[in-house]
Amino acid sequence: MDESGGAGVAEPLRVMVVDDHDLFRSGLRRLLDGDPDLTVIADARRGDEAVERAAELRPDVVVMDLNMPGMTGIEATRRILEVSPDSAVLVLTINDADDDVLDAVLAGASGYLLKDAKLPEIVGAIRAAAIGESMIAPRVAGSLLARLRR
Repeated sequence: MDESGGAGVAEPLRVMVVDDHDLFRSGLRRLLDGDPDLTVIADARRGDEAVERAAELRPDVVVMDLNMPGMTGIEATRRILEVSPDSAVLVLTINDADDDVLDAVLAGASGYLLKDAKLPEIVGAIRAAAIGESMIAPRVAGSLLARLRR
């Protein structure tokens, strides 16, 4: 219950989308904005721009591509978590290389999905990241675990 004695309504999760491909970024933004529990507060096409916006807006979750001109998504993840430590970063990329997955996790990413993920999976991963849980695409989880066991 909130202070007024009512049941209280949870605020939508505040999301920022970072991807250098305009069509993908705007499409994902539109799809996420269609979910009543999410609101996209910003988007960015470069890592440095994402860091600046995260410092200013403090999103709950940043959905981050890895391959961008200039600052990589991995470096942007690291820097976003420095300037906005309460934010979570969910990587959404085409990269399924073991090194990229491990580097993203070591940089602080809360989750790692591939761009062939379905919208409910992406939304679920955003919600999970917002409460401190992790979601890793099954296609990359096995190789990540094998690498960690070495």
